[in-house]
Amino acid sequence: MGDLLCLVLGVALLAIIARALLSWFPNARDSGFARIVDRVTDPVIVPVRRAVPPIRMGGGALDLSTLIVAVAIGMLRSIVC
Repeated sequence: MGDLLCLVLGVALLAIIARALLSWFPNARDSGFARIVDRVTDPVIVPVRRAVPPIRMGGGALDLSTLIVAVAIGMLRSIVC
């Protein structure tokens, strides 16, 4: 059971990292892979984004929700695995 949970957390962390990397390439957001990653990660990212809205910086905004979720998964992995 512990090994399965470690595997799920590892895959979730990879999906979060993939989402962050894809956000750097606006044209990649329309790919099928990006839609799958969004669909998998949205259930975790969206509630965090509601709780911690993006920080306004000049003409843009800094969304910390992906970083918060990645750190939380990493911490959970270090405890469980």
